Amino acid sequence: MSIDAAPHPTLATLPRHACGIVVEHGTDAGTAERLSALGLCLGATFRVVRAGKRMVVQVGESRIGIGPDLSCAVRAIAR
Repeated sequence: MSIDAAPHPTLATLPRHACGIVVEHGTDAGTAERLSALGLCLGATFRVVRAGKRMVVQVGESRIGIGPDLSCAVRAIAR
C-alpha cells in the first residue's frame, strides 16, 4: 500500500519533534488495518513525541506507542 513509489524515510529514522505524513505501510494487510484504526492511516499527519526503539507519535489528540518492527515498516514524508 503506497501513495508514492519513491522511497521515503521510515518512522524509526525521524528525530523527536519531527512532523510528517504517512505514505506507506510496509506490513501485512491486518497490521496495516490496525495502524489505520489507530490513526496512522495513509495520508495521516503526525508528530514524533519520543524517538528511539520504543517511539511515540501523536496523531491528532492521540499518542500511539510503536515498537521497532512497525517503526521500521511505516514510511513517511517529513515536513
